[in-house]
Amino acid sequence: MRKIRLENLIFKGKHGEEWAEKQIAQRFRVNAEISFDFFKASESDKLKDTINWVSLRDDIKNTIEKESFSLVEKLAEEIIKKLSSYKSVGAVKLKIDKLDAWDNGYPGVTIERTN
Repeated sequence: MRKIRLENLIFKGKHGEEWAEKQIAQRFRVNAEISFDFFKASESDKLKDTINWVSLRDDIKNTIEKESFSLVEKLAEEIIKKLSSYKSVGAVKLKIDKLDAWDNGYPGVTIERTN
């Protein structure tokens, strides 16, 4: 199985349990691996034979920027559902870090789904 990777995507969103987290956007870093057999695309050199990276990125961006959840775990679940819905996706691994939560280090989650 081949993988499409999206690394170090950073978007601002209003996710968190505290009132202030719902008012002031914080940065979230996302890394995703989408298992997908893109052999046909590697032979045809046609975008129609693969998953468009822009669409994947936009799904992540829109979920972070336009929705709001109390938990990063819920945010991750919503993103992985969208990424897993593309035709022929075998598995998705997603890592989200909440970069502005602490002064030193950052919390995050990793989630994997196999179709």
